[in-house]
Amino acid sequence: MMMMMMMRANQTRLQVLAGVFHLENFTVADLCLRTALTRDMVYRILRSLQEEGVLTTSRSDSQGDGPVARHRPPRRYHIVDGNMRQAVINELRSFLPPDVEEPIPNRNLTNAQEILTGLSDELLSPSLQPFSDSDLQNWEERLSATFQELEAVLQRAVWESEADLSETGMDDHPILRAQRLSQRLRDQFQQYLSTEQKRRAARRARKEWGKILIDVANLLVLDKPTPMPIGAGRSFSFSSSNFFPLVDNVVEQALARHREVARECDEDMLSLLSSLKLELSAAQSHEDLLGSLAKQTIEYGEAVKEPLSIVRKMAELQSNDYRLHFNEANLEFLAHQYTRAFASWSKYLDTRGAAKTGPAPLMARVLEEHWSSDAYRVVVRSLTTRFHAVAVSAFSENPFDPNEGYLIEPKLYNPLHEDLATQNILIPVSEPLARSRGLYVLTTQADQLILPGLPALVCANLLTFGIERKKAWEVAMQLKTGERILKVDFLDDVDTPSRREAEILLKSTLLAEVLTGV
Repeated sequence: MMMMMMMRANQTRLQVLAGVFHLENFTVADLCLRTALTRDMVYRILRSLQEEGVLTTSRSDSQGDGPVARHRPPRRYHIVDGNMRQAVINELRSFLPPDVEEPIPNRNLTNAQEILTGLSDELLSPSLQPFSDSDLQNWEERLSATFQELEAVLQRAVWESEADLSETGMDDHPILRAQRLSQRLRDQFQQYLSTEQKRRAARRARKEWGKILIDVANLLVLDKPTPMPIGAGRSFSFSSSNFFPLVDNVVEQALARHREVARECDEDMLSLLSSLKLELSAAQSHEDLLGSLAKQTIEYGEAVKEPLSIVRKMAELQSNDYRLHFNEANLEFLAHQYTRAFASWSKYLDTRGAAKTGPAPLMARVLEEHWSSDAYRVVVRSLTTRFHAVAVSAFSENPFDPNEGYLIEPKLYNPLHEDLATQNILIPVSEPLARSRGLYVLTTQADQLILPGLPALVCANLLTFGIERKKAWEVAMQLKTGERILKVDFLDDVDTPSRREAEILLKSTLLAEVLTGV
């Protein structure tokens, strides 16, 4: 048993020495890739070689033209001098049986391993979304050329090698390991590229679809005169045999104006086209038609004008529907019509009904420079220890620490008037319209919160639980991106001294501005 352990140790040292000889200047990651050994095994031998004076170490900044890493640069190892290099060669020779000649280093394999190291680094976690289309194409062409070069270098390595790689038991040969790694990296490259190309194609389709929807909306309900004079004092019979051909005709007119781009996005466009035709053809009333167009222009629109015009028509026809007033307020906010947005939001509050019952929550604002996750955890721990039933939540347009909280993307109420059991109650706002990722939430509540609206409107809604609506609106409109809204919900009755104690905790720990009662 002891003899077998010594043989394994000698074999590990041999592999490390061979890697050191070929690499000469390297990181631990380089050596692990070269030798296929684990870091623990490599570190042990490297420490021994340092103690023997063979290797020395240094730290260097990022190699190449890329940005300098924010963390410490990796430790690099290199042979001390020519004498130590000869010592490595001598030790390598000592492992060879007397009747075996010293193998000639396979320079092509060394080149291939260097290319593999560069590809591994680049494909570790590529960020392709910021690339322009031309940058993405250049990246694809550059890496494709690198893989072609790698394939040729590996083939020359096979020719240079004296080993018969087809023999049984050669699976662990460095050349075969390099070929397998090359294939894995190529597959990974193709997967990254394909995913990003599909994402961009879908985005292009949605963008063009937004333009097509504008034409459809104008042809059906917005232009004057309109083939579908909705809300203009005239009527149209949805039972008429002319309705469904009219829908097809209008959609085809809009598609014809964008035919060239539509052809480029055939697959994605077909899905969007089918959805639109299905919803329009299912319309049983003027409200349904408006609802279908409002839903489509909110989900896929490129500009706020059309969905806002349609939702306003709907709100005029159905003045008691709080969902429409809320959608109208959000769209007016996007159109920078803040006075009208406040009026629509007030109608939403008046028609929503059912105000919150129970103790009023404690609302506070925390400036970005005063916020810290540690302080928030202190607040949570103190409040949950002091009060038996309390929920603490924080809201911000900026993310919290990694792995903390979750993101609520901007959504509005579904304007379709079908049975909501078969419809999504909320629909996403298209990215060009929303211009916001949404609102980040950090909370002690077990269930994920459902909060419709753009971040500013969500915050305004939250603040109304603790302060008067006009003040809630003003505070929400003045919130800066990095500021946090803090909400403490008391689930049981709480007396004034206890609320005062909670306020003092927020002020002292997070330097919060308590808004309740302002």
